[in-house]
Amino acid sequence: MLRVGDLSTSGPRFLSARNPVAKSQGEPVINYLIITDNPEVAVFGEQCGARRIFVDLQTLGRSERPVTPESVVACHRSENISRVQKAIDRADLVVRVNPLHSRTLVEVERCVDAGADYLMLPMFRSARELDQFCRFVAGRVGVIPLIETVGAMNDIDKIVRVEGVAEVFVGLNDLYLELGLQFSLQPLAMGLVDQIAACCREVDMTFGIGSVSTVGLGDLPGAMVLGEYVRLGAKWTILSRSLNLEKNAKLLHEITQLQLECERLAHRAANQVEADHREFCRRIARFVAERA
Repeated sequence: MLRVGDLSTSGPRFLSARNPVAKSQGEPVINYLIITDNPEVAVFGEQCGARRIFVDLQTLGRSERPVTPESVVACHRSENISRVQKAIDRADLVVRVNPLHSRTLVEVERCVDAGADYLMLPMFRSARELDQFCRFVAGRVGVIPLIETVGAMNDIDKIVRVEGVAEVFVGLNDLYLELGLQFSLQPLAMGLVDQIAACCREVDMTFGIGSVSTVGLGDLPGAMVLGEYVRLGAKWTILSRSLNLEKNAKLLHEITQLQLECERLAHRAANQVEADHREFCRRIARFVAERA
């Protein structure tokens, strides 16, 4: 057991696109989710190589959360679930619902009936809470627990064994806030996500982590973040909303570059993986020190 007690569709038209990497290769090293409830954007994202569309219905508790540079709040509508589902072809539809509340069962029924393939539960703190949610779902769709609280992280060895859980996703933005840290990627550098990944591997469970932006830009380029995700064995990540979905050529290019970079990262020698991890931790430490 882990313990951390001391530490609108009215927008611009989207041109047709195809991802040459997705067509020419087999299963990608890491798959991508695009956050949208716009059917046209969803179709375009799927054509560019996104394997999942992510509709975000969470509103409860959002006003109490601190605003950080990494904060993004969606304003998605439940009536768009069915519209997105009808529009996409091969991609799966993930819907993040609200944390457990008095009308969770009603919310689950609405999302299942609208065509969700997976339901993601945020801000829960124990395997017991997750089990209650899975009972509401009753095996009709897959359940993805979002590990973004200290309680959930501490209970991960039980969470991966709850009946109905399809896979796990680690939400770095809220997790680092709960831990009292300065930067969303610190849990990676501290080894906390390594422990979550190890619990998933014990039961052969797929997991995803955080988000990623462009390959080569920023203090921590997407390539460096991807290197950590690949090292840990993650299979899913969210495409950052910094990738403007209105710029068709940019999105197609960036997803292609991310996929090619993942292929390269997956074939690193063990000593290079370790060297890259040390450099990632060094960059995080420097970044945190500059923020202090």
